[in-house]
Amino acid sequence: MKLSKIIENLQCNKINFEDLEIDNLMTNSKYQKPNSLFFCYQGVSVDSHDFVNEAIDNGAIALIVEKKLNVDIPQILVEDTRQAISIIASNFYNNPQNKLKIIGITGTNGKTTTTNIVANILQKCGKKVGIIGTNGAKIMGQKYFCSLTTPDPIELNGLFAEMVKKQVEYVVMEVSAHAIALSKISNIEFLVGAITNITQDHIDFFETMDNYALTKLSFLNACPNIAINVDDDYCKRYVKQREGKSITYGVNGNISYKNAKYYSKKTVFDLVINGKSYKAKTSLLGNFNIYNAMCATAIAISIGVKTKDIIKGIKQVHVDGRLELVPGKIHVAIDYAHTPDGLQKVLESVKQFCKGKIITVFGCGGNRDKKKRKIMGEVASRLSDIVIVTSDNPRDEDPEKIIEDIKEGINGNAYYIADRKIAIYKAMDIARKKDIVLICGKGAEDYQEIKGIKYPFSDYEIVKEYYKK
Repeated sequence: MKLSKIIENLQCNKINFEDLEIDNLMTNSKYQKPNSLFFCYQGVSVDSHDFVNEAIDNGAIALIVEKKLNVDIPQILVEDTRQAISIIASNFYNNPQNKLKIIGITGTNGKTTTTNIVANILQKCGKKVGIIGTNGAKIMGQKYFCSLTTPDPIELNGLFAEMVKKQVEYVVMEVSAHAIALSKISNIEFLVGAITNITQDHIDFFETMDNYALTKLSFLNACPNIAINVDDDYCKRYVKQREGKSITYGVNGNISYKNAKYYSKKTVFDLVINGKSYKAKTSLLGNFNIYNAMCATAIAISIGVKTKDIIKGIKQVHVDGRLELVPGKIHVAIDYAHTPDGLQKVLESVKQFCKGKIITVFGCGGNRDKKKRKIMGEVASRLSDIVIVTSDNPRDEDPEKIIEDIKEGINGNAYYIADRKIAIYKAMDIARKKDIVLICGKGAEDYQEIKGIKYPFSDYEIVKEYYKK
């Protein structure tokens, strides 16, 4: 595609401009990509303007820059490269987002499950659906890798283009706080925006809860329709000030529930929509998944889905790594809970149907919000009978130091085992007939990140391996 076409609708100044043919978009100077357009911007830890010569050696023939550089190739000078990437990536893939109906779901916890419930509802209505989120992307049932919960614009628009190619009508995607803050979704018009809740996470990046909450909520400002949890304090305050259309859910929302009964393989409840009650059940477990189902219901109603199709859509839903039961002689559940609120909600839900002891295995990620470690230790020891503290993704930190931080909040029966595999084996050794082993933090992840390297590791596969041995 010609450079002039790629930078269409972009506010910029052209330096040494030549209308070259661009074959690739490039954000990493180390990747070899011939005939590429390279983006220069100040990152969290490095400034990619400093690596422009390496990018040129690896195939860059034009640059997007925030300051003029001493090189002879064409430079497109912009005020904000991150904003520019969204526009350029969209142009490069022929603006695929304009051919799709896109639903975005943000919130601290529940995004992945709610995304899958909405997709299931739409599929029950005969719609062609694409999913993008923490567990990767799915296009008409086919899985695709995603580098992040909300991929960077180049990857994201590539997925959109593939969806258009496969005649997808609806896209249901998770929207992370980082994606909002870093302008990854600035060029997308969402049909519906939804928010599940706002609780502590990513304070290392956002510094305060108010900053984090305002970032999450800002996503909703440009959405013509929103679904919002009014049992959450931040969301409740926001919806009172909003002028656009809102469908609320929660105890006093447009969507609510009553008469809930919790079992080890299903949840049964009355789904209340604008005062009218409908019998509902779902294969998803626990009270927090009723909230995810209510959020999905609010989204579905906002786009005109009939109630009977909603009831069908929430009935049988499987989400990898979200309170996922692993078949075997021991009751084992795997969950992604990696925040204090997420851990508390999943443990409270397990308590609703557990007939024996709860044995919780969890850790905290390295290079992330350290303030939540002690809190998660307190939550785990208060709501579990036995706690086994282990590694999550230690990244660049010492796993033992992370465990020490968690230990400050522990008050009860606990083991401290840095090797996650041995920790899981220990939990299963301890477990008896009616006990539940709850393994938290990684969910469906198939790796463990240590010192910049992702080693193959799956909680689910470790449990299966235990049974074989």
